[in-house]
Amino acid sequence: MMESLKKGEREKRHQANSEVVTRPDGSRVVRVRRRKRRSVQPHKRGARHDRRVGIVMVILGVVVLLALAVGALLLVARFNSRSFREDLSRRAGRATGAEVALEDLSVTPIRARASAARFEWPGNMFLKNLMLSNLMAELRLRSMFGETWSGEELLAQSGTLTLGWPRAESPPAAIEEAFPFIYDRYRCPKFEIRWSDRRDPPVRLYGSEVTLRRPPGAPMQVLLNGGRIAIRGWNEFLLDRGTTLFGSDRVELRSLRLHPARGGGNILVRSNGPVRVGQPAFLWLQADGIPLSSLLGPGLGRLIDAKISSEGGSIECDPGPARSVAVRIDFKGVEGQMEDFLFLSNLQTTLRDSFFSKPTFDTVRGALRVDRSGMRLEDLKFEQRSLLVVRGSIAVSPGEELSGTLEVGVSPNIMIPDTTGKKRWDAFSDPRDGYCWITVELSGRLSDPKDDFSAKLYKAARDAHPDGARNRFEEAFDRLTEP
Repeated sequence: MMESLKKGEREKRHQANSEVVTRPDGSRVVRVRRRKRRSVQPHKRGARHDRRVGIVMVILGVVVLLALAVGALLLVARFNSRSFREDLSRRAGRATGAEVALEDLSVTPIRARASAARFEWPGNMFLKNLMLSNLMAELRLRSMFGETWSGEELLAQSGTLTLGWPRAESPPAAIEEAFPFIYDRYRCPKFEIRWSDRRDPPVRLYGSEVTLRRPPGAPMQVLLNGGRIAIRGWNEFLLDRGTTLFGSDRVELRSLRLHPARGGGNILVRSNGPVRVGQPAFLWLQADGIPLSSLLGPGLGRLIDAKISSEGGSIECDPGPARSVAVRIDFKGVEGQMEDFLFLSNLQTTLRDSFFSKPTFDTVRGALRVDRSGMRLEDLKFEQRSLLVVRGSIAVSPGEELSGTLEVGVSPNIMIPDTTGKKRWDAFSDPRDGYCWITVELSGRLSDPKDDFSAKLYKAARDAHPDGARNRFEEAFDRLTEP
């Protein structure tokens, strides 16, 4: 029964969807109407459309990525080309007034590297040359499409800057364009600054970390941290830190803190204000508890020393035709000492007191002068109260020749024994200002200082006893001069 019903239903649907048609030739056929396929239903059409859109988007994305990759490769190839490196060097040269050479430049979309960079300035500038090695710079994305490179830091592993007096009178050439490297900071952890390109420059700062920063709306800041400073004629100093401001035509040394390599204490150097480039510069110097020998150098510092302080030191630099540097430091101090002067050993022999061979002094004062003529100690006074005073001046030439005049005062209690009531030596004056005095003229060299102490002692004795016979004075002179 069920089969009959299903068959009947099918026949009804077949009859409903078909009709009898007579052909032109008179034959008759049954034409069946086509049914709609389920694959063209509306909900199927939407899914197929979405799939096609997704395929198109993937293809477009791949095309864009390929285009970007090709463009990046072309940019990188351009930045690594020789022509670009030479053009970048010329632009840096026009911005600094120097001849610039970049070596082994390598650029990627995120950073640039170079094995070395050299800057050579003409002879009419204080800047002579700058050598940087192992440079690395971060690159912001816009650096790939602009005229300048920018980023957070440009780093050079080591560098050397050479300075010197200008050799020409013509002014420096005007800057033609902006510097092509604009970074938040420029840093070199191992930097050296030399005054002169000679093997032994008069001033040399080495082993210091230098950082250059340009705060918005402010001059360029140069920050120094650590290192050592070697100044010809002085002992080495340790650099604590320093800050210098650079403007378009002026320089200002905000602070430079130094420590002697031995003996403790510190020195602060700063300018009294901005100094225009090419004009004389006056620097103010303050010292606190430093060894005097650190300012005298190993030669004179071997003969005389003390722990000194100064509130009124100055350094004057004149870049004019004289090209001079003058230092003046007025000082006071304690714990003074002298040794290896010939007159001291003669005093020790004459007075038979070992104190006089290497005397110490409880009060010290004087003034240090340094210029192109040499080094001088003026208004010098070393005093051990009620025992010994040495006052006067000492000068050392650039060739280390020693000269000067010293007044040596010995306590009357030592010079005039109670038993005789007479001076031991006629060359000494009668008591004045609490001491018996003799004037000593220095000569010789720092390595072998000499003076006329024994000669004056002998002459005064001969003048006081002109009998011509050998006497106790001549015998004493023999003792003074025997090896």
